[in-house]
Formats: sequence, C-alpha cells, structure tokens
Amino acid sequence: MNQITLMGNIGKNAWRSQKGDSLDFTLATTESWKDKEDQWQSRTDWHYCKIYGAKKDFLEARLKAGCKVLLVGQQKNHMNQNQETKELETFSYVNVKEIKIVDSKSKEDRSFTFEDIPF
Repeated sequence: MNQITLMGNIGKNAWRSQKGDSLDFTLATTESWKDKEDQWQSRTDWHYCKIYGAKKDFLEARLKAGCKVLLVGQQKNHMNQNQETKELETFSYVNVKEIKIVDSKSKEDRSFTFEDIPF
C-alpha cells in the first residue's frame, strides 16, 4: 500500500503547474525530540504536493502560506531528462487524495470545512 499522511504548514500560496493540470504547493513538516542531553531538537522536512482534478480550482484560493493542513496521498516519482546535462533525474511528490485545512490565516477560511467536499 502506498499511502502518506502528513500534517504541516503550507510554505507559500498554492500555484498552477506550468501545464495547468495540477495545483502545486510545498508543505513543511517538523519533527521534535529530546536529545541525550535532554535538549529539544527539531528537523523540518519539505514535501512537494500536487492536487489533480476539479477540486484544484476550488482549493487554489484557500491553500495559502502558513495554513496548517492535514492531507492523505500517495508518494509518486517522475523521471525527466535534465536539459543541460542530459542525465535522468527523479522528481518525487505527494499526489494528494484528501485534504483538510486545520488552521488558516484567513478568517473566512477558518469557518470553512473540506469534509463536505469529496475528493
């Protein structure tokens, strides 16, 4: 089974892909732990995410920088050839299947729930 569940903050406002077939955004997830000296440490990982289908039009105005979201999707890999080096490169992203805004910077989005909108 290929399933990823992530909760984090959107890095910058969602944007349309160059082809226009997806809504793209970056998601920051942070892990915290105490080290051997009992000091808090943290690490932030960035995830590139894509939403396909009719929901991308609806979500584009709502997925803003700083917004905390919970999402479920699948890890996907895409290979393409680098135009300069001609080498094959692998690009990984999360194909988002479900998403919910947990906390928004916008007052209008705080009252909105995605539970009524199926993916």
